[in-house]
Amino acid sequence: MRQARAVDISPVIAARQRSDRQARSASRQLFPPLPESSPSYRDLGMICVECSHCKALHFVQERIGSSSAARPIFSTCCGKGKLSLPLLPDPPALLRSLLIDDTPRARSFRKNIRAHNVALSMASVVTEWVNRGPGPSNFNPTMTMQGGMYHYMGPMMPSEGRAPSYASVYIHDTEYATQTRTRLGTSRQLEEALMTQLTHMLHECNPYVQTFLCMREWAQSPHNNCPATYQMVIHADRRPSHEHVRRYNVLDPISVSHRAYDPLSYVLLFPNGRDGWYPELRFSSVQDGRRTKITPMMYYGWHLFERAGDFSTILHAARLFQQYLVDQFCKVEAERLSYLRHNQTQLRAADYTSLRDSLGDSRRAEDEADAVRAGRLFILPSTYIGGDRYMRQQMHDIIAISNQIGHPDIFLTMTCNPSWPEITRALLPNQTPQDRPDLCARVFRLKMKDLMSLVINEEVFGTVVAHVRVIEFQKRGLPHAHVVFFLDEVSKNDLRTPENVDRIISAEIPSAQDPELQEVVLKHMIHNPCGEHNPTAVCMGERYCRKGFPKSFKHETSQSDSEYYITYRRRAPSADNSWVVPHSPVLLRSFACHLNVELCVSRVGGIKYLFKYVCKGQDRVTMEITAENERYDEISNFQDARYVSASEAAWRLFSFDIVDRNPPVVRLAVHLPNHHTVYFEEGREQEAALRPATGTKLTEWFKANEKYPSARHIRYYKFPRYFTWKTHTKSWMPGATSFENLRNIDGEQCTSFRQACLLLGLLADDAEWKHAIRDSFRSSFVPLSHLFATILAHCQPSDPLSLWNDHLDMFLTDIRNRARGQPIRRQQLRDD
Repeated sequence: MRQARAVDISPVIAARQRSDRQARSASRQLFPPLPESSPSYRDLGMICVECSHCKALHFVQERIGSSSAARPIFSTCCGKGKLSLPLLPDPPALLRSLLIDDTPRARSFRKNIRAHNVALSMASVVTEWVNRGPGPSNFNPTMTMQGGMYHYMGPMMPSEGRAPSYASVYIHDTEYATQTRTRLGTSRQLEEALMTQLTHMLHECNPYVQTFLCMREWAQSPHNNCPATYQMVIHADRRPSHEHVRRYNVLDPISVSHRAYDPLSYVLLFPNGRDGWYPELRFSSVQDGRRTKITPMMYYGWHLFERAGDFSTILHAARLFQQYLVDQFCKVEAERLSYLRHNQTQLRAADYTSLRDSLGDSRRAEDEADAVRAGRLFILPSTYIGGDRYMRQQMHDIIAISNQIGHPDIFLTMTCNPSWPEITRALLPNQTPQDRPDLCARVFRLKMKDLMSLVINEEVFGTVVAHVRVIEFQKRGLPHAHVVFFLDEVSKNDLRTPENVDRIISAEIPSAQDPELQEVVLKHMIHNPCGEHNPTAVCMGERYCRKGFPKSFKHETSQSDSEYYITYRRRAPSADNSWVVPHSPVLLRSFACHLNVELCVSRVGGIKYLFKYVCKGQDRVTMEITAENERYDEISNFQDARYVSASEAAWRLFSFDIVDRNPPVVRLAVHLPNHHTVYFEEGREQEAALRPATGTKLTEWFKANEKYPSARHIRYYKFPRYFTWKTHTKSWMPGATSFENLRNIDGEQCTSFRQACLLLGLLADDAEWKHAIRDSFRSSFVPLSHLFATILAHCQPSDPLSLWNDHLDMFLTDIRNRARGQPIRRQQLRDD
């Protein structure tokens, strides 16, 4: 065994420590700095900047950070030009007028657009919609569903005594179909004349409807009324029995991956029968051998953007648009969860020692495998965004940051304001903010980024050294964010005096001398009446407000060791300060929304509660698992218990992050000897058990301490600050100390960074093209000059000059053979 050579890395540690002391969190200057005078509302401007690739309209702040405001580049809409889809065809004139006109008939149509769609659609949407009623701000709730969502077509020939519905209605004549539709559920309020017009419209332009009309003509043809002579044909299916399609006289839902999933259920969004997403969709051009499939997330995210000159029936559809958003996000989740469900047995993990022991106990191993094969065990892994394990890992990461930096100092909650001018200006004609949860999501994300830039760069609360941000969605649909800020020691000490706390946080109504701030506080920061004033308020517990309102009056700010939160100054004025939510006047004036700011108390119980509250995840229903149910299915439990609102669906379809933290956290393994986790495919347990134990972050830390004696004082949890974990070699590597050190590869000092990259395998070498030139010279009749031109144009060799000069004799010989008798001068390819 080779003896590890001791290496002195003290310069690396010293350099990193200096960098840590001098580092300041900063974001790119997408937003203007805080003015020296009293700040005013920070307006994002108009949504009028076109994507140069797909023509989608953006706020300029939505550009990627590496582009400039003069030449912005956007990725949310089309991935910087990678995705190109055809625009929706123009809707019929009747539907277009109903979606944009301001007549009583058009307003009634938009108000009842979901009922119209249900009456005319060819497939039903089955789910449990939650009606919560208007919120305290009079912002009507968005569409919210609970559980799963399924699409059914219904029987083409309903049973005796049952009226036709959905697709089977189109088999009947128009008059009977209209009467049937207007008698269905909420459709009784619909106008028969308008329903007849819409039906005729679909007869003319929808290919699916026209297919059912052909069935009607066939069913009504005279030869179908004559006695028929039946013949029986038996077709033997040669496939294995478990692959046969079973029919149990029940309706199967439409597959989420079927191209007709959308047009059958949303005839008013796709009156021309435009297909929805299906797995065979591919990019028009493929670059660098990367992904070729268009995912449902990409497909539906592309359609959520308004484009100049394009009329989108989707964005004009009011409440039906909200339902469509929820439906499509459920489709995205269904695809992901289906993959997790059907790959439970493909990749498994076990303790290394336990795996070796279980192979000696065949009964134990078989029992564990049977639980997975029999469908009694389905795990929702921590990689699934929004799942319980995912949020639990996020909480552990926050605790790791707190252990490293210290207790958090500021807890901030920001809620979207649907009346922001950026939202109201971008609305289409005759729309309200509730009709556009996509706009609310996009504007709130930009406002949140602006707030983070303001707090960090302008040091509103002090010097921020770490932060954690989690996005959630209220039960009435509005997005909001919980943010935890960690300050440096100087700023922590500043906030220990009541005077400094009062300077940045207030729990009082501003005086009339500042009417702008007073108006914002009264509009956004007053707790809604509860207690004896409103016993049925949502914040009420058994007898008292769960938030502790109304608060007691206090002449000055104080902090108690027995409480989780600080007690702010609330002097008794003529207007009651006891209902004021603590806030930052600077931030409230800048963003004009509900913006609660609290100073964190450095008690262990309060910090743990805070982290748990931030990472509690989305709303769920309460379920009870009985002992009779032996099936442990986390995937089904997640789907059945979740709530999904239109705002959350829009946020997730845009691929916006729900968790953001800085600095990053490296998760370190902690285990006993030979008790590390081993990953293996089902059926290959023996191979995994016999395989030599590979290094883990913990075992390699032991080896690094042996190799680098100067790093032995660094504790395990601090090791990632000074060393980088190399996954392919499973080892810890120290950082570089200089530019010369960067060019030192395994003891060899390279003359250039390019040479260093070649030795590391980061650049493709030209060996393949050298072999091609030599083989062609020996055995091909293709001119070498043509081959060389092809390599230059399409293969991107790493060193064309050397490729030419190394084979110059071959090129010259080839040219001489093809041009005998013509003098040819010896040439060299230069960089001049």
